[in-house]
Amino acid sequence: APALRVGWMLADAPLMRRCTVAKQTADLCTSPLTQSVAACYLASGRYPATVQRARQEYQRRMQALVQGLNAAPDSGIRCSRPAGGMFVWAELDRRIDPQKLFDAAVALGVIYVPGKAFYPAAPDLHTLRMSFAAPEVPQIAQAVERLCQAAAQSR
Repeated sequence: APALRVGWMLADAPLMRRCTVAKQTADLCTSPLTQSVAACYLASGRYPATVQRARQEYQRRMQALVQGLNAAPDSGIRCSRPAGGMFVWAELDRRIDPQKLFDAAVALGVIYVPGKAFYPAAPDLHTLRMSFAAPEVPQIAQAVERLCQAAAQSR
């Protein structure tokens, strides 16, 4: 529960004990009030439906990003549907200058993380990672349009 700064886990007793000690070392204790809020919410039985609604919404957002980019025939940006998470990994056509793309995208109000940040050595500069967690579907459609425009300017 990120807003409450409370989490929970299931584990075998020895692992649970080690994780408890590690957590206590990190922050001494979690607020009893937020733990109580989380416990009441979990006991209410509403959690599974909330997770289902969130999954459906994030799936819509992910599909808007992936389908939008892959539907742009000449964008030079290709991605595949992720198996999980809140990010889409994309590859750029080699004719696109990655730095020019980044600069043009930022100028158009679109931000992403260049893929080189995810390689310990010998990065592939023609990759990038985009999040679909925060923007709504209409914002994602607008971002895709702008990113494609930036790609056209970066060849």
